[in-house]
Amino acid sequence: MTASRPVADTTVPRETPETLAGTRLDRRMLLRGATAAALTGIGFDRLHADSAAADTAMRAATSRPNVIVISFDDLGWNGLGCYGNDFHETPNIDRLAGGGMRFTQAYAAAPVCSPTRAALMTGLFPARTGITNYLDEESVPGTRFLAPRFRTVPEYVAERGYRSALIGKWHLTEDYSGPYRHRPGNPYVHGFDDVLLSEEKYIDQGDMFFPYRFMPSVRGRTPRYLTDRIARDSAEWITRHADRPFFMHISNYAIHNRWEAPQDLIDKYRRKQRLHAEFDNNRYLPAVAAMVERCDDQVGRIDQALRDAGIADNTLMLITSDNGGHVGPSNRPLRGEKGSLYEGGIRVPLIASWPGAVPAGTTSDAVVSTVDILPTIKELAGAGDRGSLDGFSLADVLLHQQDLNRDAYWYYPHHFADVEVPSAAIRSGDYKLIERLKTGRLELYNIAAEPRERTNLAQREPRIAAELHRKLRRHIRAMRGA
Repeated sequence: MTASRPVADTTVPRETPETLAGTRLDRRMLLRGATAAALTGIGFDRLHADSAAADTAMRAATSRPNVIVISFDDLGWNGLGCYGNDFHETPNIDRLAGGGMRFTQAYAAAPVCSPTRAALMTGLFPARTGITNYLDEESVPGTRFLAPRFRTVPEYVAERGYRSALIGKWHLTEDYSGPYRHRPGNPYVHGFDDVLLSEEKYIDQGDMFFPYRFMPSVRGRTPRYLTDRIARDSAEWITRHADRPFFMHISNYAIHNRWEAPQDLIDKYRRKQRLHAEFDNNRYLPAVAAMVERCDDQVGRIDQALRDAGIADNTLMLITSDNGGHVGPSNRPLRGEKGSLYEGGIRVPLIASWPGAVPAGTTSDAVVSTVDILPTIKELAGAGDRGSLDGFSLADVLLHQQDLNRDAYWYYPHHFADVEVPSAAIRSGDYKLIERLKTGRLELYNIAAEPRERTNLAQREPRIAAELHRKLRRHIRAMRGA
């Protein structure tokens, strides 16, 4: 980011941002014109594209790319090699980042999992769906769930001929009784055609080795490790459905906060600690490193399945996390962790791989959020424009390396782990303001100058603090009335 002042308030109320004007709007019109031309049989030459970027955009718009979102649970911002972690080994993800785009300022829509998952599915702020905290196993089932009245990614793209699959964690219902398809908020009622390896009982601390306590109906003993099982089933699903456009959410249970991995892999990282003095301290966790490596192996297998099926060049793969890491070392040098609105709780890795469309070796400093995933998929699939969604399409960021001029908001009115208190936050330009909702305490940080958030500037920069506080209060009122 280069701006040193807050950007214009473009998120609440929802309105068309100024960045849609001028050349950006022209590109959008070109994309839509290309789609219309393809549907009516008009050749590309009639469009008179005048640049390689426009050609790429037209190809992307007319090819209805497959989209795969791979999410990991509690993967911290620096959990991957391409984000600076020199203990974890993630060659497959690093390779995809090198051949695509790595985001440096990507955020989860919430500091915990269920609200972020709801935002990914709907393109709406968590409060609009009524899911602002992680869903629990309630004594009275069905008290909270993602209601069918909210349209989701599979429902939007089905209109464009897409098949949709969820493989792995859902965590958007509190009802774990009765037939799976009859439970309120289950993934089938949200348009998924295929659901594999999704929790049948409350996840709690998880279970990474077969037999899986929370998925008693799963049969087949191999592969025993759940991350590997998700990899295998995902690859097989891709092979079976490579002949038509598809959307997949490959939603992992790893790494969460019950660290289990094959023992030989844990031993590998223990040896690495012993042999390298710089890793021989409690900032490096062999069990977490082992889990991350299995996650990386999964990504490699999925990428290979795309290549074997001949559809890698027509598939956008997004790799991210649902929130910050559960422990501080997973997020360093950022402050905070899961449940916190400090950077360590909400900043996440985001990698976009789309060979031939997303320029290789690019880094984006655009401030982006989980709520942007659905609008992006809608635009690329030709399933309509942003409409009344809270998120913004990242198509221009991905295809043209554009910035995204927007404010980002968080509303987390909950206590977490007896440490974090109800809070809300806004990121505007280089600045971020956090308000403690019980006391009204304000914290202002210049994220560009000090991403570790050590110096509270609220007293030194009262004008900026007041401006951001005005925007944030406006957002909070809108969320409380949602």
